[in-house]
Amino acid sequence: MPTIASSVPHASLLLALQLSARPLHERELAAITGLPEIRVRSALRELSLRKYAAPAGEPDGGGAPAWAAAHIGPDLLEDMAETLCTSCPEAGVPYHMGILGGNATLEDCEIVVRFIDDRLKDNDPAVLACFEMAVQFLLRWGRAHMDDAGQKSWRYAELVLVVQSMCIFSHHYLQLATELSPLAYEVAARNNSERFMPMIWIFRQYLQLFSGGEPPLTDRFFYSSEKMRHFKEQDMQDRIPVFEGIENFLKGNFRETLLCYARRPAQDHWWYKRFFEPLSFCASQAAMYLREYPLATGIIESARQTAELAGERLVAMLWIAHLCFLLLRKGALDEAIVKIDYLLNCVSPEQNHKIASSAVRALAVYHHLSGRTDAAYRVLRNETLRAAARGVPHSPFLDPLVLDLLYVFEQRGYPPIPRYELEPTIEIFLRQPSRQLRGTALRAHALRLRGRGAPAEEVVSLLHDSLRELEPTGDPRELVLTHHELANMLEALGQHREAHRQRKRVTELIGHPLDENASYRNAAIAATGETFPALAPTPEPEALDTPGRALLDRCHAAFNREPTAYRSDELFQHLLDIAQQELQSERAALFRPSPDGKPEFVASVNLTRMELESEQMRSCMEWLEGILGSAAKPRERERERERERERERRPDPPTGNISGCASPSTWASLIRGSFIWTAPSPAACSSTSPRPCSTIWPACSRRKSGRASGLSSSVPKKPASSRIASLPLPARKTATCSRSSGRACAPPSNRPNG
Repeated sequence: MPTIASSVPHASLLLALQLSARPLHERELAAITGLPEIRVRSALRELSLRKYAAPAGEPDGGGAPAWAAAHIGPDLLEDMAETLCTSCPEAGVPYHMGILGGNATLEDCEIVVRFIDDRLKDNDPAVLACFEMAVQFLLRWGRAHMDDAGQKSWRYAELVLVVQSMCIFSHHYLQLATELSPLAYEVAARNNSERFMPMIWIFRQYLQLFSGGEPPLTDRFFYSSEKMRHFKEQDMQDRIPVFEGIENFLKGNFRETLLCYARRPAQDHWWYKRFFEPLSFCASQAAMYLREYPLATGIIESARQTAELAGERLVAMLWIAHLCFLLLRKGALDEAIVKIDYLLNCVSPEQNHKIASSAVRALAVYHHLSGRTDAAYRVLRNETLRAAARGVPHSPFLDPLVLDLLYVFEQRGYPPIPRYELEPTIEIFLRQPSRQLRGTALRAHALRLRGRGAPAEEVVSLLHDSLRELEPTGDPRELVLTHHELANMLEALGQHREAHRQRKRVTELIGHPLDENASYRNAAIAATGETFPALAPTPEPEALDTPGRALLDRCHAAFNREPTAYRSDELFQHLLDIAQQELQSERAALFRPSPDGKPEFVASVNLTRMELESEQMRSCMEWLEGILGSAAKPRERERERERERERERRPDPPTGNISGCASPSTWASLIRGSFIWTAPSPAACSSTSPRPCSTIWPACSRRKSGRASGLSSSVPKKPASSRIASLPLPARKTATCSRSSGRACAPPSNRPNG
């Protein structure tokens, strides 16, 4: 008769109960072990009779009890772990529970984490339970090795960061993983792993942003990224842009966030690939607040498309929810409502309350910006009460648009909505490290005091404080609203000259005067949209010729600006960043012909290799291959003639280094949403050749809209849901190249030759 340790069903059940931090129901145990529920129930009774397990915790909806393991000796644990590792398939959860059981090491935990990482997208209950077990293992390991981790402390810190990055979009596991941050920080501090301490604290702050918890002590947080620069190892230098970008976003330094995003390293190592999602989220938000809408859209679309290709449906949905708020901010209400309706129809609060809550908030903001504040209130109140009645947890938010909406609700006398009370929301915003959030909260606080009859001097002082917080962020929308309200207050105090200065600043930001008598609601609507320019630096005088000429001049300057300071791949990426910024495109890629004539991927902006290799991009890649092939033949003949002339002029071979890239080849850049750009070899743009040769022409979309594409979207245009069908919607415009077509955009037929 097999013993408890040698029986696979008994061993898998006991290890599951032992490795979990909470009692597990029979249905959960059936999913984890792969056993039928009736077999699980029978085995649990046997274990109960032998005093290895006992009922504990609340029963499930069907009245079945939850179970917990009794104290199990280390020898028995080791034997059970050996049984699962030798008897269970390596692709299953029981096998990996065996790896985590007994005397497991950090290396064993890494094996389990890699297994989970590959399958997290499936949303399998067994895999999610295994993930929870891995988190519990790291908690136990950190407490047990607080003072003797030694050289293993760096591996522990890395595992903690990786596990935390994997659960960024899951509210339940996010809160669990947040408990790892102070533990990992202490282990690193006691074992001289100082280089990981800044990363741990930065990411803890970001986790708090998503989980809605209290931010950690800001004095320890604000110097974190500066400390990272003291470590000269290449792997640390590669990580600095990622964590520094996240930190800058959390502090409200949006321009610096985008600079870090442009310096991000290649996503090569699986350990850190998921850190690019938080960085991309931060960068897209920063670009949105700075009104760089093409860049923000490109980041979102790349992340969404990549998630869909990887099978991570819920992650793709989260990016669509993020896109909704981008569209609302730029005033594309007709596009926004299509995406909002899609989310409301496809994701229930029980499935993912974060996505569902974001969609409801987006719908409320949509009605508000459309001039239907009453409808906005009803939507937010009814959906929130419905979610609370079903026991759906609240999803935290930190968005100035929503804060403005709540203030307008209170101003109009609406009763507070549970989970959306204005005063607690202002307090939460004021405690954040972000200047933007604190600045908007100070403005809302000042306006509330004004409505309650507070002294005008106190209101003015708070509005000045709001400006001081907002100015470094560069967010024009929030600056417009504070300047407008400050001008109104100064007028009331008789300070007309200063009020005029504030209104002049509003005109500079919005592009035209704002009605002095506009209510806060109307001012907020007027300051939202794509109709006024972003805060952008004034172009250099020599760049005011034409967009094409400016681009060519800047690209030429990039090739000749201290070329030895860049590795070749860095130089190409730098060039592409310039082209994307100049053309205001969403996405861009740089290619060169490989020996077999195929386009070889060199650098990109908001375009991943997975996307380039997808079926949707096949037609664009085939067209690009044709461009490269047709351009190579005449240029090869010209190069041969040039070499012949050079031999006649200089019989001796040249010596010394040539700036730029010395290997002649035809280059092409496919820039999504605006233009196609082709150029010769980078060597032709070096200091030995003063004039780059390029051709620019319109692609298949409008320049400013960024709507065109070689990439399809999986977001169909569904009929309006019942929650919004009865409300009037603006007419929806259809672009020439629809992203919902399910195929790549056909190349235009009038492109110039080569």
